[in-house]
Amino acid sequence: MKLYVDERLSREAIIAINIDEKMLDMIIKRIFRNHFKRKMPVIAKLTSRTVGHDFNYPRDITL
Repeated sequence: MKLYVDERLSREAIIAINIDEKMLDMIIKRIFRNHFKRKMPVIAKLTSRTVGHDFNYPRDITL
């Protein structure tokens, strides 16, 4: 998982390192299957400003 996620190696490159192909496919499927957990929830926009895009707290602005 570290090679695929952190090092961003392709599936073929990881298999070339002698990692079990069946185990690798199982890990990749789990990563894609659980990706929805890392997405921000969709919310209704109540004003014309968007937090993080149109509006930043002073601590978010780098000088």
